[in-house]
Amino acid sequence: MLAIALHLVRLAAITSFSAVIGCGTADSTSSISSSSHQGRLTGEFKLSSHDLDISTPQISVGRDGVIHAAFTEAIRPGVENYVYYRSSGDGGKSWSPAKNLSEVMPGLMVGHMRLTLDGQSRPYVIWASAPEANLNLSGNSHANSLYSNLVYRMLDGGGWSAVQHISTPVDHLHQNSGAGSFFAGTDPGGKVHVAYATNTDIFHPEYMLNAGGPYAMHQANMGAGVVAQVDLNGSTHSSPREVFMTQVTTNGKNRTCDHLDCLDGYFDASGQAHFIAQTNRAGDPQSPSRIDIVENGRQSAAVSLPSRQYEQYNLPPYLLHDAQGRNHVIANVASGEHHSVCDYAVGGNGEPIVIRQEASVIYPIRGFQAFQGPQGIMMLLMEMDDTGVADHGDLFFSNNVGKGWAKPSQLTTYEKSSTETYKKTGTRGSVATIGHCDAGPNSAAAYDLQGHLVLLQQRDQFGSFGVNGFGVQLAGGGSKSETLLFHRF
Repeated sequence: MLAIALHLVRLAAITSFSAVIGCGTADSTSSISSSSHQGRLTGEFKLSSHDLDISTPQISVGRDGVIHAAFTEAIRPGVENYVYYRSSGDGGKSWSPAKNLSEVMPGLMVGHMRLTLDGQSRPYVIWASAPEANLNLSGNSHANSLYSNLVYRMLDGGGWSAVQHISTPVDHLHQNSGAGSFFAGTDPGGKVHVAYATNTDIFHPEYMLNAGGPYAMHQANMGAGVVAQVDLNGSTHSSPREVFMTQVTTNGKNRTCDHLDCLDGYFDASGQAHFIAQTNRAGDPQSPSRIDIVENGRQSAAVSLPSRQYEQYNLPPYLLHDAQGRNHVIANVASGEHHSVCDYAVGGNGEPIVIRQEASVIYPIRGFQAFQGPQGIMMLLMEMDDTGVADHGDLFFSNNVGKGWAKPSQLTTYEKSSTETYKKTGTRGSVATIGHCDAGPNSAAAYDLQGHLVLLQQRDQFGSFGVNGFGVQLAGGGSKSETLLFHRF
């Protein structure tokens, strides 16, 4: 039986580490467990090339056992980033060269990205693309700018398709009509779908001011109130169709509807989307975060978080379902005495299960990611700081195989990795250096066909130095690099 209970041994050097893990044997993912066994880490591989501004890593395992990984990485900070894809057919021991999927769109920044496999184990990589050069999109933000194009490429027979545009095209002449927050997934029949929030004007021009006239224009309080869906089939796809629209309130000529942010969900056997969204009418990022769930065309309250809305944009909630088909909202609660990651059962009594909380409130949660495993298994990665010291976060893992959430296992102990050197230079001079690592805010997890956990983990490495003479600092500086590592447990 597989177990995930591991700790990190002391670092031999700041640039490498090994881990003691809990791992048994598993013939299939049905034997995945949260009990504890001793084992050894069986794979580690560095996937990033430029080690700069890594975001939205994704990992998935095909029915043929091939491991697929996709991530975004910059080659120049805040100026130029790309979508990269790599794969492994030997359990992660070796990987294909990095394929730059967005290089065919030069100068266009990449935002949020998703990877999913169809029933033939063909990978689809879907991402938000800036409509023009010099426009920065944050890969970690789920806020609805409506000023991005949604595109994808898929791999079939060794070759990648051309870039396919699946949302309403947007450019500098047609703003705020593109794709906002989105999610992608594969239904139980193996078909790939994408759902995204978009402007109501596209499907409902009748709600515009001066509708039907020559000077029709968007109403300020009508935002991303429509969710559109596109079905992908290899290098072809359906036209976007409306699958949901939030309620519209009319007061004279003024109309208002909910804005839908931070979408996440899944698709059932009929291809129907089940999803959650952060909703509001005031558009105030300082107001409390209200998370609604949409199923069968109906919108209802799922949970009201004490956190502010803006706190959800980079740390959005996730919608998972357990083996009994019950929905769960996994959310960050960044308020109160402790910062916590909680499980809110949809339709429950509103009292969340605290999966893990930080010991310190000095620094907020760096990140967390939730993933749907096979047969209703739910997985959770958390980047948290228990030390109260800046840039010393660690990575924690928990899963729920139907018996409740397992006690989170600490996968790293970066607070023990700090290195310090001090060297005198003459009678009145010295040079000091400090180096350390921490868990970056981006990770991803899945299970392979043998029931082993496969993991993508961002590791941030920091370094600083200072030169002193006669009690005065003469020079100093610092550096940071981000690497994306693969592990198999």
